[in-house]
Amino acid sequence: MSNPNTDKMKRQISLLLALACFIAAPVRIIAQHTAGYFEALNPIPEGKAVVYIYRVSSYASAIHYKVNANDEPVMHMALYIDGYMVYLADPGKLELWAQMGKHREGIDLDVVAGKSYFVEGSVVSDSWTSMPHFTLVPKDKALKQIHKCKRLVE
Repeated sequence: MSNPNTDKMKRQISLLLALACFIAAPVRIIAQHTAGYFEALNPIPEGKAVVYIYRVSSYASAIHYKVNANDEPVMHMALYIDGYMVYLADPGKLELWAQMGKHREGIDLDVVAGKSYFVEGSVVSDSWTSMPHFTLVPKDKALKQIHKCKRLVE
């Protein structure tokens, strides 16, 4: 004959373990696609510029979006909080953009070979919608922000 208190405790422990697995699953998925904390690409490949796209703000942390460079995805995965992407760009005009629903937001850069650019991704909201937002950040400020980010890899 089983003890009702023991059975109740076993059910509670099982529920707690299931909840812990549910909460930890997204962390495991993200962790599988990161390659370590920020490290600058050195040297920059000849004839290319390097664009670091990162996200540090925890505002709207549940919202992720894919970043595109002109008409191609930078990666096939989304930009997450405390993550960064590396994009090697040809010199000239570059549009980085993302779309959430019907809202497409982007930033235009005029990149020069041999240079590094830091673009912070974030989310802005009004009373009806949330949308991606990009800001070109000066290198000295960006290095203070990006150092805690992990590189996103596919």
